[in-house]
Parts: sequence; C-alpha cells; structure tokens
Amino acid sequence: MNNIELLSPAGSPDAFKAAIDAGSTAVYFGVERFNARVRAENITLDELKTLIPLAKSKGVKTYLTINILFLDSEIPALVELVSESMDYGIDAVIVQDIGVAYVLHALFPQLELHGSTQLTTHNTAQCDFL
Repeated sequence: MNNIELLSPAGSPDAFKAAIDAGSTAVYFGVERFNARVRAENITLDELKTLIPLAKSKGVKTYLTINILFLDSEIPALVELVSESMDYGIDAVIVQDIGVAYVLHALFPQLELHGSTQLTTHNTAQCDFL
C-alpha cells in the first residue's frame, strides 16, 4: 500500500499546531516575506524555533512556501531566509519561480524542492527540467 501524505496549510502557530493535532503528516506555511499570502497572518521565523521541533517530535514534515515570482534584487534576502529556515530544520521548500528553484538547488543541493500549484509550465522541456 502506498503511503499517503496529508498536507495541511498552517497560516499561524495555532493552525500549525491544530494541523498536527488533527493528524496531518505534513504542513506548509509562509513566513513574513516571499509567499503568496504575505498580507495574511503568517508564521514568523522566530516561531519556527519552537514549531519545527514540535512537528519533528510528531513525525510531521514541514514545507516552507516560497511561492511568488522574484526580482533579482530579492534573491539575497531569499537565500538568507531559506538558509535560516534550514537551520531550524524545515524539510522542504515549495517554489513557484523556476529561477528560484535553480538558485536554491545550486546553493542547497540537499534541500528538497517542491513545485507550487502556482508554478506554470508551458512545454515539455520545462516539465523535463522540473
């Protein structure tokens, strides 16, 4: 039998904990910057210090969403955010921007990357690349 991953959104620390309590096997969340729900309530980097260990203690995977398109000038801050999030123990990053996927894979080859539902492909070459 295949293992099924129950991936739940976690837009706040309370939602993060509720998803774990409800039996999710993975949660996805944005932080203060660089996600499509930046105007909504988000988890802070500081909150990750306690939330990631909680998830790990329950065997729940954690996915940071980086699901926007980026300007060149934003890439250094993005790299810093991802690096810090990795220090806290995230399991993967969900990306929309193919260039960001390229940069993150080059800098953090051990980091698991997932394509966002917002990632658009237009041809088979893009699919092959992904």
